[in-house]
Amino acid sequence: MITLVIPFYNEEAVLERTVEEAESYLKSIFGDFELILVDDGSTDSSLEIAREHEKAGVRVLTYAPNRGKGYAVRMGMLSARGDVVFFCDADLSYGLEVLKPAYDKIASGSCDVLVGSRNMEPDAYKSYPILRKVASRVFVMGVNAVLRLGVSDSQCGFKGFTRDAAQQVFGCAKVNGFAFDIEALYLARQMGLRIEEMPVRLLVHSGSKVNVLWDSLRMMRDVFKVRFSSLPAARKKGDYGK
Repeated sequence: MITLVIPFYNEEAVLERTVEEAESYLKSIFGDFELILVDDGSTDSSLEIAREHEKAGVRVLTYAPNRGKGYAVRMGMLSARGDVVFFCDADLSYGLEVLKPAYDKIASGSCDVLVGSRNMEPDAYKSYPILRKVASRVFVMGVNAVLRLGVSDSQCGFKGFTRDAAQQVFGCAKVNGFAFDIEALYLARQMGLRIEEMPVRLLVHSGSKVNVLWDSLRMMRDVFKVRFSSLPAARKKGDYGK
């Protein structure tokens, strides 16, 4: 079974379409699926919209107040029942068609963690403002220099895990903000999990909630926190080296 986790915060403008398209795609392509919608303390009508779609195969998780995307993703990933678990952004930035080849890759046993990479797709950044393009590439270089992740795009909003890998990684993760991806990949590396990348293309660019300058600085601060706190957590849990 496949699980798709979609975190959301004040996404009333797109959420209904997103849920309908995701449910339809998962049902038609996979049949046996689970869609988990995680409300990160929304203050608009997003939660009500999600609740309207709750049924067999579609679950809604919620809490208040807002705690950050990392917290929402972690809640969804740890609640997942699927053998392969993905998370993506609420606007379906990379489309749904990426799920089938990504699922097949993980299900084949070739990797434990699959990372979408815009840097492996020539036109992936076509709609990005130049400042976002430059900042993203510089940030990835800095992350790899500090943490040696060995990935070309740590911040892509599309990632997949085997269920066991998701439980190991997100059971140790602590970062609630946008740097949660970095922590997850760092933990996965330290646990000896197999990480692969696949090219993805940005199809929807609805306007980022990230402030390029200040959020980049905050994320770099979190990078150093990850470097010095996440590895001991992994070792304490006893997963390190598996």
